[in-house]
Amino acid sequence: MLLRYWLPVKCRFKIAALLTCRYWDYCTSSFQHEENVIIQHDKFLSGNMDADGVIDTVSATLDEPVLETILRDLKAVSSKLRAVMLPRSENQLIRDWDLWGPLFLCVFIAVMLHSNDGTGKEPRFTEAFAITWFGACIVTINIKLLGGTISVFQSLCVLGYCLLPLCIAVFFCRILSLQESYSTAFILFLRLFVVIVSVIWSCYASITFLYGTYPERRKALAVYPLCFFYIVIACYVNICLPIIYTVNCLIFTVSAWCRFFVEAEIKHHFSMQSRIYVGTNKAWFFVCCILFWLIGCIFSAVSIWMLVDPRRRISLDYVNFYENDPLLRYAISLLMAIGICLVAVGLLGCLAALKEAICLIGFCFVAIILLLISQCIVSALVAAYYDKVNNRLDGYLYNLIHERYGRQVWVTELLDSIQFYQKCCGSNSSEDYMFSYWQIVHSPGTVYYVPVSCCAQRQDAYPPHNLYPIDQRCVEYTYDRQPEKAVHKEGCYDKIMTWINENCLITFSVSLIGIPFEVTEMYVILLYFIWIYQHFSDYRTCDYKKTVQEVNEQISSCIKKICSPRFHQVLIELPAAQCMW
Repeated sequence: MLLRYWLPVKCRFKIAALLTCRYWDYCTSSFQHEENVIIQHDKFLSGNMDADGVIDTVSATLDEPVLETILRDLKAVSSKLRAVMLPRSENQLIRDWDLWGPLFLCVFIAVMLHSNDGTGKEPRFTEAFAITWFGACIVTINIKLLGGTISVFQSLCVLGYCLLPLCIAVFFCRILSLQESYSTAFILFLRLFVVIVSVIWSCYASITFLYGTYPERRKALAVYPLCFFYIVIACYVNICLPIIYTVNCLIFTVSAWCRFFVEAEIKHHFSMQSRIYVGTNKAWFFVCCILFWLIGCIFSAVSIWMLVDPRRRISLDYVNFYENDPLLRYAISLLMAIGICLVAVGLLGCLAALKEAICLIGFCFVAIILLLISQCIVSALVAAYYDKVNNRLDGYLYNLIHERYGRQVWVTELLDSIQFYQKCCGSNSSEDYMFSYWQIVHSPGTVYYVPVSCCAQRQDAYPPHNLYPIDQRCVEYTYDRQPEKAVHKEGCYDKIMTWINENCLITFSVSLIGIPFEVTEMYVILLYFIWIYQHFSDYRTCDYKKTVQEVNEQISSCIKKICSPRFHQVLIELPAAQCMW
């Protein structure tokens, strides 16, 4: 606008021509510069290729034959498969990642699980393929959200290659499903064993490759979905038989339980004397289970009280930081777990006694043995801790006060709480703080002789941070002029020793209370099973055999109409009555 109103027409044309020439010179110079760069680059690439240095032959693959490319990729895939077969902590599988191997393995699993007869009764190709890839993506997202130092494609590569054991398992299961010479029960158990081994193998290989990429404090959160991913695929592999086989398994199980309960009912009506004997044992078993429930409640209540009560918890905190010794806190936590298990066993035992369920009674017997061993472990921990603390407490407590108080936060808070609750100061007396690390470092211009926790506190005080002494100058009194009502002069050693002895005695006594009842319960259960063994021949009389045979024939005739011939053969090979007994 200024040029239009203030300059003549000739000047305006001259300025426009000058600007146009300048712009053309700029564009021409830029094009020549780029051309020179291209020419120089071409000159650098042309010429003698046998110069010194290393040429990356892997990246320069545009001109190589297709066959050579395929062979190179197959060689890389085979090397990664060998790494999965013998997993090590090296990162070759992560560093040189590719998705060809995972694609082949996933397609192999999907094809092997696909229905060959066209009936649609087996998992289809799309389902297997989608479960594998979507599961791998979800596990990868979980690793990234937890802060894992691995890319998405590297994680997919590792998860895909570690499907190799499951591919071997599904191939083996497909071969077993075509075998007709073996019994179906044997095939099912063998399939289950192969699948379990393949899951363990896949989980171990993937964890070995990916463990170094997880954050230190989140390894368990990253490993759990990884194992769950392979377990889901394994379950999918293990149930890839036709649906009719699954229905037959359910029918077989139901028929077995029907036969078992029918035989049990026949036994109950067979001998009145035997029923009286069983009723007596059942009554004793029921009473012992009620006692178990009460003892479990006592164990849990005492453990929670010792873990929650501040006065008891302080001694456990002291034990928890007592280096190189059994931890009394762990013993009490184990005692609480035993109490919860005793409550559960007591309830299950009462149910087993009412329903006369032999399987539940056997489970209670095994659980009682494990709980008995756990109680012995608790008693041994408490006894070992008491022996070591008795000999080392004095020197250890003095070291905490003189060298570590005021330097380490947990030691400071722990001793403040102990001195607050026990109304004591130092190990043997308040003079233990003389020339200590705390007095040298934390005393300002005025020398402090004892910490605030050694002083008498107000009612609203609470350790370890909310300490309000009655006398604000109590920390400044010298050791020979400390008033008794303002500063606690008595040492903490004797009080701590009494305190720990009480906790050890309570824990040791409570852990031994249930042992006599558990031994009695085991004796009652053994009597019950011995009676079953002794009277087993009484139930094999002619009338009993005839009744059981009629029931078995009725059940078998119903099953034969529904089941395939192979599972009917299983019913003949493994009669339900014999399996249960």
